[in-house]
Amino acid sequence: MKVLVTGCGGNIGIDIIRSLRDRHDVVVCDISKYQLEFGKALVDTAYLLPPVSRPEEFTSEFNRICEKERVDLVLSNPDPEVEYIATHRKDFDAEFFLMGEEYARHCINKHLTYELLKGLADFPATREVGDEDGIREFFEKHEGPFWMRAAEGAGGRGSIMVKDLNHALHWFDYWKDKNWKWVIHEYLPGRNFNWTALVKGGEVITSASMERLEYLMRQVSVSGVTGNVSRCITVHDERLNKLGLEVCKKFRTRGIVSIDIKEDSGGVPNITEVGIRLAGRPWLYTRAGANLAQAITEIVDGKEVSLPQLNPTRPGMTEIRQVDIEPVIIGGE
Repeated sequence: MKVLVTGCGGNIGIDIIRSLRDRHDVVVCDISKYQLEFGKALVDTAYLLPPVSRPEEFTSEFNRICEKERVDLVLSNPDPEVEYIATHRKDFDAEFFLMGEEYARHCINKHLTYELLKGLADFPATREVGDEDGIREFFEKHEGPFWMRAAEGAGGRGSIMVKDLNHALHWFDYWKDKNWKWVIHEYLPGRNFNWTALVKGGEVITSASMERLEYLMRQVSVSGVTGNVSRCITVHDERLNKLGLEVCKKFRTRGIVSIDIKEDSGGVPNITEVGIRLAGRPWLYTRAGANLAQAITEIVDGKEVSLPQLNPTRPGMTEIRQVDIEPVIIGGE
């Protein structure tokens, strides 16, 4: 199968390339000529793609690449691209493993995620705010500390723990020129997980989970969260499996459901967001026995996936990452 991996210079793109290149003909693209060099170091065929902020150029070149290379499957990774493709699918002449537009819109916006899943799962007390009055109202109704972050986007964008109203108002004012919408919710101090599943019609085909332990360059982020882990470990946790299976019933579509989960002060898992692309650490999952990217190719090809529905990875395998060296994976029970 010929697979196009977009965002090939990003950490998830690189993980997917590593997971597929021994079995498939992988071609890659990126919007940065510098990031593209990482893709070129891994595979033979690479293309520079216009940014999705120029949608007509992006769509035209994307379709040209797919036609020229006779691409069988696209695995897109940067959030702006994934979100644009999911909501403009009719404009693309390619095969994706990506949930339908209606469901995608509920995942792209974190407040809509909450509205879709409330009552089904535990969430921190949450509100989307667009002005200072909304922040004040939330503080009047709830007791801090709280977590603030941009309502859309990855990498912990704009994230910070705020302990009082003044902190929140000053942080909001600092970013005002970005015109972001914000989500503010109860601060969750517990363990931090990812649970990723491949779904079809609301049924989980296979899944994998990991715990985030440390972040790369956490010292340069006010919150200590950069969205890019430096140390993580595969886990088998029936609480995550039960929660994930229930959530996936809401997504009667084909695609990826990637759930970020944090424990509250009592150790209860709470959903913080749901994504529509491969997340966590796909290379860790692959090395631990659950090659989710390969499983996607099997689903698209009409083959039976050999992985079990739950806990396909070897637990206790730890990935250690640094910016200037390939990741190291050790351990396992």
